[in-house]
Order: sequence, then structure tokens, then C-alpha cells
Amino acid sequence: MATKVRFWDKPSSVKKRTSTSLGILTKRPIRRTDSESHLDQYIRTYYKSKLEIPCSAILSVRQSVANVLGTLSPLVQENEYSMTIGDFVCVGSGYDGMKNGIPDEFDVVVPFRLGPKCSETRRPATDYVCVRSRRGSKNAGKDTWSGCRTGEGYISPIKVTKRLQKIVLKALEETALPNVIIHPDCRNALGGERVGVRLSTEDGVTIRLLPALGTVDQLEPFLVAISYRDDPDYTLSDYYWRRCYCVEEGKVVRYLSQADGGRRVKVLQVMKHAFRKDAMLRHLSDYTMKTVLMHMFDQHIDEDDWHAYSFAGCFMEMLRLLHGYLKRQNLPHFYLDDVNVLRDVPASRLASMTGKVESLLASEQERTRLLRAQFPVTMSL
Repeated sequence: MATKVRFWDKPSSVKKRTSTSLGILTKRPIRRTDSESHLDQYIRTYYKSKLEIPCSAILSVRQSVANVLGTLSPLVQENEYSMTIGDFVCVGSGYDGMKNGIPDEFDVVVPFRLGPKCSETRRPATDYVCVRSRRGSKNAGKDTWSGCRTGEGYISPIKVTKRLQKIVLKALEETALPNVIIHPDCRNALGGERVGVRLSTEDGVTIRLLPALGTVDQLEPFLVAISYRDDPDYTLSDYYWRRCYCVEEGKVVRYLSQADGGRRVKVLQVMKHAFRKDAMLRHLSDYTMKTVLMHMFDQHIDEDDWHAYSFAGCFMEMLRLLHGYLKRQNLPHFYLDDVNVLRDVPASRLASMTGKVESLLASEQERTRLLRAQFPVTMSL
């Protein structure tokens, strides 16, 4: 059985703190210098002009999603298969404030509760695991996992996803939800990894219901049904569940935003937006950038003035950290030290991105060019 990993368990400055002690990290005054740097002013202008969204618009979209989930949840939990399903858990950038623009995609974990006859087994990597479910005797009552196992008795992520799809489809037929469509294909829009059950609403919002396995007390990370790495025919994806710390990662982002007034998250949004149009840096995933942000928080939380960094200071510090991880070709997962977030990125691409970030660190002109490519202004940096 895998060792339990809980929030702050990792022996480093952030993760050894309790959620109570983090709760006292409140917003503090920004340290002012004689004049803000041009880069600091530019980042502020970039964010305000390109990325700032009225809270009312975000809350409106979230409320419409909440209405859909509030209607579906009780019907999904009272399913015909007698499967024990917990409360839906909203996760991801649509809820933690890291989404650029008005959120139009929302990830929702649907936790299927594991019973005493289920156990984890050996896994090919720390972040993936197989779960075996023993079949009960004929007198043991209804076998809730019947139809969701592989031939060897493992709970299949693909079969559980299809089961959830049937449950949600029936729930939609029993409700009066207008113009909510369930998509028959469990793959994402690019035809790649499976992403659970996908719903869309009349206002263009996508809701992805991610089937997951979880214990009753939710102390362990969820095991989410997302395709196994490099598995084009989905053979391994029929066995392996991915360990997911999305709930705890959301806590880190919220504590960080509370403590520094949201500066680091805003800087990250600016970087993500600017990188998308760059031929080399556009390959950096949102999760890669989010992981760098969490490591940045972890490394500086014990410094007296970590909360008082300027926008420009946060920007440069994040570039320095990113450069170090790219150069080593290793970005450790925030909770699983032996998992490299960059493991599937080709070495040649990592080398190109390393060189690009290095030039941004060394040259003010390169930083200006990167930002101006997306937001031409007359401001001189």
C-alpha cells in the first residue's frame, strides 16, 4: 500500500506548515522603492489591459456551472448501480484564479468511494497506480464494481469512465436542464488523452467530469481516470490511474494569492499569455508553469520580505527558477519528488526553451520584445 502523502507532509518549508498556520499569512504592504521599474509598470499595464476580468463575469459563469452540478449531483449519487459516489469536487484553473480570461472550461472530480476489498498494487511510476477489486461471494450482496474490472480484477479507468457516462446521461434525461449536451467521445478536442465525461452548455462552457477513486475520508490524493503516458492504443490506460493532488495544489495557490496580494499569480498569467505566441516557449504547459509557481512559494515563504516582491521581481525570479529546471531537464512534481513534470518533453525542445529563457534573463531588450509581441505600446522599458 502506498505511503499516505498529505498536504504539507513533504519536509520543506511550505509543506511542513499546517493549514492553520498558513491561514495567518495575510496580505501585507508592498515594499516601495523610489520608483517602480519600467518592467514592473509594463507588467501591470499588460495584466490590466489584456488579462484583467471583472469578478462579476467570473462569478456569473461559475454560478451557471454550479447550477448544472447542483442538479446532476444528487441524481448521479443515487445511481442504479449502487456505487458510492461522493460530493463533486471543483478543481483546476477555472476555480483557483489562474485561468487567463473568463473561464470556459471547468474540471470537476467525481469520486467513486473505494471499499475494503479494494487495494493498490505496484505501479510503473510514482504518479500512476493500479487498483485491484476482489470479487465478493455470491452471498455478499451486490457487486458494485461488476462490469468495471479488467480480466485480472483491476478497476479499469476506461470502464469506470463509460459507467459514469451512462449515469450522467440518465441523470440528464431525468432533469429539466436546458441545452446541456453530453459528448459521446471521452477524448479531448484534439483527440488525445481521455478526459472523463464532457458536457457543454448553451453559453459555450465545457464541464469535464473526471471519474476518480478516493477513500471515504479523502486524506489520500484522488486517483483520476486520465490516459496513461504515451499510450496511443489505450492498453495501459485500462489499468493505471493517475495520482492527483489538484485539491491541495488549489490550497497552495489560494494561500499564495492571499499572502502576496495576488502578484505572483498575475505575473504567471502574464507569462503564460506572452509565452503562447512564442515559437519556443509555447510548448510550456500550464501545469509546468503552475508547478514552478508552487516551488517559488515553497522556496521563499520563510523570507521576511517574500510577500513584498514587486511584479518585476516576481517575473525575474520565476524566469530564474524556470531556467534552472529547464537546464537540468528536471522539474520535480510539487508532492512527488521522483516525478519529473518535464519527462515527456524532448531533450532538443528543452534545450531550445532553456536558451530562450536564458536570453530573457540576460537581456532587457529580449524581455521587452517578448511582451511587446503581444501588446504593442509606446512605453519604453
